[in-house]
Parts: sequence; structure tokens; C-alpha cells
Amino acid sequence: MVALVNNWEITKWLSNVPYPYLQSDGIGFVKRSKQKHETGSSYNYLVFFQDTLVGGVGLSLQENGIYDLGYWVGKQYWGQGIATEASYALLSFGFDNLRQTKIQAGYFDGNDASARVLKKLGFVNLGRTKLFSKSQNQVLCDHMMNLEKCGFENLA
Repeated sequence: MVALVNNWEITKWLSNVPYPYLQSDGIGFVKRSKQKHETGSSYNYLVFFQDTLVGGVGLSLQENGIYDLGYWVGKQYWGQGIATEASYALLSFGFDNLRQTKIQAGYFDGNDASARVLKKLGFVNLGRTKLFSKSQNQVLCDHMMNLEKCGFENLA
């Protein structure tokens, strides 16, 4: 996981991931993910394709009571629909098992690939806000997106 995430082309688009991404960061992430999973505040999963680790996807409960979708894919696996497929599976879990009526997501200005993934999944743009990027150590423009359960069900 660390080898895939420790790539500027990935971390620059993730709000809470440092760069460089070290083994200690990966270990800390796994430990926090396990604890948060047990409390129901976060569901993070690694994504495999043909027995190879290719990315990660997660739902994290926000202060507003709504889960936020996040994902990343190793650069060598970009353009294969992996983020869309993995996110679709986790959104199904969020709506069906967690009984959510809506899920939010966002992407930084310039991350056109992520914008396309979210639009394919049925997310609608709510506007822009400012969000701190740990890897870039600055506040960036974040596009806030929202997906209602009824909009997701219409994709099937």
C-alpha cells in the first residue's frame, strides 16, 4: 500500500494524506481504520484486481452525520474504471447496510479524473469550499458533491 500511495500524483489529490507517505503512515492508517471500523465511523478497504493491490476506497462519517466517500488508485492502474467500480460497491454498502439516504464526496480543483468518477456514480455538484491539503500544506478549492439514494438507485 505504501509503495502505491507514496506518489505525488496520488497524494496531491488526497486531503488527509502526507507526502512523502512513509511505512509509519501506512501502519497508522491501518490501525486507525480498524478502530474506526469497530465504532462504525469509518469503513476503509483495499482494492485488489487479479490478486494485485491497486487502490483503496472508504466511507468516513463526518461531523454533519453524513458519510464521505474517498478513494485512490495506483497510477499504473488509472483509466481502467477501478475507482468507479470500487466506489459503486461501497456506495451500495452505504445505502443498503448503513441505511444512508445520502453520501457526500469532493475533489480538488484540477482533479478531472475524480470529477468524472463522481459524475458517473450520479453525484451532483453542491458548490465549492476551501479544504486543507496535508500533502500540499495549503488550503485548496474543493468541489463538494452529494449523492441521494434515489439518484444512486436510478443508475442500476
